[in-house]
Amino acid sequence: MDHELLHSLQKFSEKNPDPIFSVNREGCIVQTNRACAKELDGWRLEKGDPAPEVLTNLIDSAFESTRPQKQSLSCANHLYDFEVIPLMVLDCSFALIHGHAPENPYEKRLKSIERLDAFLFTEKKNKLLIQKALDGIITIDDKGVVQSFNPAAEKIFGYSAMEVVDRNINQLMPEPESSQHDGYLEKYFKTGESTIIGFSREVLGLKKNGDCFPLEINISVMDWEGKSEFVGIVREITERKQMEEKLQRLSVLDGLTGIGNRRLFDETLDNEWKRVKRDQLPISLILLDIDFFKLYNDSYGHQAGDACLKQVATAFDQCVQRPADLVARYGGEEFAVILPETTLEGASALAESIRSSIESLKIEHNKSTVSSHVTVSIGVSTLMPERGASCEQLILNADKALYRAKEKGRNQIRH
Repeated sequence: MDHELLHSLQKFSEKNPDPIFSVNREGCIVQTNRACAKELDGWRLEKGDPAPEVLTNLIDSAFESTRPQKQSLSCANHLYDFEVIPLMVLDCSFALIHGHAPENPYEKRLKSIERLDAFLFTEKKNKLLIQKALDGIITIDDKGVVQSFNPAAEKIFGYSAMEVVDRNINQLMPEPESSQHDGYLEKYFKTGESTIIGFSREVLGLKKNGDCFPLEINISVMDWEGKSEFVGIVREITERKQMEEKLQRLSVLDGLTGIGNRRLFDETLDNEWKRVKRDQLPISLILLDIDFFKLYNDSYGHQAGDACLKQVATAFDQCVQRPADLVARYGGEEFAVILPETTLEGASALAESIRSSIESLKIEHNKSTVSSHVTVSIGVSTLMPERGASCEQLILNADKALYRAKEKGRNQIRH
């Protein structure tokens, strides 16, 4: 619970002749004033104790509806009009319970109620207009018109408060959300259903300069003096989203060569296989293995071996031009390329381009028995997805073709 608000509430309630106490969301008493002990001594209200059982239903109804609830109850042989007021401002979530004694003079009761209303209204405004808040705090009325716009919100959106207050909140939203927002409010007031109130959600915001950007937003609704008001706490998350995207990219890239890793290969092949199977289109796979790479590592060292892998991956990647094709490191010195909607003829032609491109790098390899430079053996496989076929079969066929290329003398292509 917000200790600042609770402290202010304690100070105020002590001066009030009517019994006032508050309970948290779990129904436990948080604070009471002196009048509680004097007027409601039959209930023995103590901090930390559960609220009186006769008020339980009234308290639950107030939290569920987020609206004040009233009921007349007797205590210590006196009748009281109890009002349970739910307070859910920022990080606060508790109910204020105010007891009015009907036999008190009308003017005294009215003055007490007016003081309480004024206090709650002032405290609410103070919480929403925190000038030094790091997060943007925006309030709108039941028509979607902005009522307040704090400095952090000004910084986030690029508007001054004067440019936003008394205007519709939809100017801070891109399409189609901007046009649909009023409809969301109408639906909420008709049905009470909402997909955004009460929990954190990521949405797009619109800056004054026209830029769209990601926002994290928390919205709560409060009812004051018979009117609904919505409070939005917003935080720009552009940097966080960029970091998430960067981490996502890194998670699917090979750390040494910078091309796709085995995880990306498996995910892409599965997705592409489903797509070409649905559309009845061919799909091809190229598997490539650097000839005698273990001997290369033993002769030149692992640092030179890593440099060799990088050069081969770069040359391989440069040969593949279509955005839909995926180049990946399959494992160790093996590489692969997925070629959706590609025939065996097209895949074989690309494979030859890759083989000759790598050979033309002229990377010295004095332990190779087929050339004085680094060469590759390549297996090519093509399938037209049919019932009973699988992408595993495509891989198996390419692997067998690669084995035949090695068996027949290396530095060649087989399918």
